[in-house]
Amino acid sequence: MLGISRKRVAGISSTLTMALVLVLLLTTVASARGRNPILHRVHVGGPDACDEFGDLPGCDKNFSLVAIEYADGSVRGQYTDQFGDGTGGFHAVINCVEVDGNVA
Repeated sequence: MLGISRKRVAGISSTLTMALVLVLLLTTVASARGRNPILHRVHVGGPDACDEFGDLPGCDKNFSLVAIEYADGSVRGQYTDQFGDGTGGFHAVINCVEVDGNVA
């Protein structure tokens, strides 16, 4: 067989089989991600608006909000706000969002 040993043929076959399995696995993962793509991503965060109370920005720590709307209409996200006096903060799960152009 063209001077190629059985051991070499077995090694090449094994390598090709592993490569095929890897390609099929990656294709399955990629297609699973594409079934429910992200439609909108909303995120905002920064120091709390303390200037309304005559203080410097960030006097009451910070906040952040992230919400992701998927093509099937489902929404996942969270809101966190840390208190400036060291007593902890607030956390909420977000399950709805409305987006109109650049306004959410």
